[in-house]
Amino acid sequence: MEKHIDFIRRTGIAAQNPDIQRETGGWDNDLYIADGRWAFRFPKNSEVQKRVAAEIGVLEGLRKSGEPVLKVPAYQPWYGSDGSLVCVSYEFIEGAAFSGNVQEQTEENARKLGLFLRQLHGIEPPAGLAGQRNKAYWEEFRQRVENKLLPKLSVPDQLAVQTVFSEFLASYNEEVGKCLLHGDLTASNIICQGGEVTGIIDFTDAHIGDPAFDFAGIYWACGPRFTRQVLRFYGGTQQMELFSQVRQFYGLQPVFHELLHAMESGRTPEWENALRKFHHLKK
Repeated sequence: MEKHIDFIRRTGIAAQNPDIQRETGGWDNDLYIADGRWAFRFPKNSEVQKRVAAEIGVLEGLRKSGEPVLKVPAYQPWYGSDGSLVCVSYEFIEGAAFSGNVQEQTEENARKLGLFLRQLHGIEPPAGLAGQRNKAYWEEFRQRVENKLLPKLSVPDQLAVQTVFSEFLASYNEEVGKCLLHGDLTASNIICQGGEVTGIIDFTDAHIGDPAFDFAGIYWACGPRFTRQVLRFYGGTQQMELFSQVRQFYGLQPVFHELLHAMESGRTPEWENALRKFHHLKK
């Protein structure tokens, strides 16, 4: 932590003796806020460094495609003496994470999210950006779920989970509809002010893949009605097909990530709440 704070001071972006707060220790990055204005993200390992470098290209491509519908970070990369990426800084996008509550599920917020995703999915992916969530990824993910989660579940819950994976993988088409994705469009990466969606952050998981995947976090946070609204503004001829993919698998799989992350972090998973939500959204 002190090493990061010293580096932030040496950049000279903020005041000479800036007030620096460690905002969070996320899965992939450590985030600091300097003088309540500047955000600094430090990748935790070399793999995340590569993803942040690719993220810089995604954001540049998004800005070149026209004024983004929602605010996105404008990254300034910072390098060490060996030329490796140490962190990125950007002017902090004020607001709080999207809660997904009924008050925030407005038509205007659906419009902004739909138009933003249409803009993002329409830009040319930067060179070197690879597909990350292909069929092999999902098959490996299913194996992790079966090995670590299923033994903790009741037989009916085991069957429900196995059915969701089996039906998804049986119909998976590796070649259809690939485009540039945000890759982690959960509620925590959607920024709101006064109930209005104003920005999108954290493009570290951007990759080439199935456009339906970018609606997963919206479905998990808000459910089917609001997701349909977002898709209506997203437009195109495949709205029903995209919604079907989200409802049958993509919008359900966040539960497995949450439970696995809790187990692998040494925390007690919230089994009851997670499974209740899984079955509710699966209907």
